[in-house]
This record gives sequence, structure tokens and C-alpha cells, in this order.
Amino acid sequence: MDPQWTDHAALRGRQRFPDVDLVAAYQSARPAGRATKRQIRIQCPRAALRWMRGWRGRYFLVTKDRIVFVVKPPGVVITVFRLEAASAPQPSSRTPP
Repeated sequence: MDPQWTDHAALRGRQRFPDVDLVAAYQSARPAGRATKRQIRIQCPRAALRWMRGWRGRYFLVTKDRIVFVVKPPGVVITVFRLEAASAPQPSSRTPP
């Protein structure tokens, strides 16, 4: 099933992913897990406040290339962005006793 796109999502898709077939990416996307949602909160705190606060019927789909679709029922894409790879934990500079 092809998604419906808001004007905002269509514009962001063209701006951010000019060489990606976003319909195919959407069809291959899977629901975001807990760890991915945590990364969205960290990298997009303003969007997280807007889209993640309480259940408003919105959900996230994520591709293997970390393209995130914010979707509201019945399959309307609100916006699309790329989630940056989580940074690796930095080794501690403390030496063990």
C-alpha cells in the first residue's frame, strides 16, 4: 500500500532524500523499537516533545538506512528524516584502582 504524504512530508522528502525512492523505503520500513525511539528523543528533542508525548495515534517507521517516517493513521506520512548513527560509548579516562 502506498502511503499518503502531507505537503510538509513531500517537501522534506525531496529536500533530504533526492536520490531515494521513498515509497519503496516506506514499504520496507519497520516499526521503531524502544532503542530507536530513545535515539529519536536524543537527536530530535523538539520533535520528540511534539510527536512522542502521550499516545496521539502517531508512530514511527524506520528503514535499514535509518530513514524515519512519522506516520499518523491511516498511513499518512507527516514528516521524514534520517536518524544519525548512535555514537559509540567513549572509553573512560579513569584508571581502575
